[in-house]
Amino acid sequence: MATDVTPEKYLEDLTPLLGQTGCIKSAHEVDKIIIRMQEPNLMLVPRVVLVDVVRATKAPSTLEKFMSSGGWVILNAWLENSMKKGEENFPFIVCLLEVLRKLPVTVEYLQKGNIGKLVKQLKKAENEATSTAASNLLKGW
Repeated sequence: MATDVTPEKYLEDLTPLLGQTGCIKSAHEVDKIIIRMQEPNLMLVPRVVLVDVVRATKAPSTLEKFMSSGGWVILNAWLENSMKKGEENFPFIVCLLEVLRKLPVTVEYLQKGNIGKLVKQLKKAENEATSTAASNLLKGW
């Protein structure tokens, strides 16, 4: 994927996989979304678009499929990467936290990776939007 891709162009490329509201069309499309999320060297713009697509998804079966197909692991890696000391991307971190809040998270998922620890750290972030989003997420879990 080109490094200068616009959100509009990337979203246009995803159109066959999306419903009318910009959500993942169905559980059948999840694997294709996961493949997009796993692209090597995926830049920030496509990541933001993909996170927004997941955030727009409401169907429980689609969200469960997203989680079980590797979405949880990918979001864990993206959150960890966005929190690198001195390189924090707080707006993207807030987007990730909002997505995590709506996913069907179980104890088993929390035991995979370190999202739980990362969110606890973010609760103490100096960035107010980030600390609030992290606090809200922890309350919801």
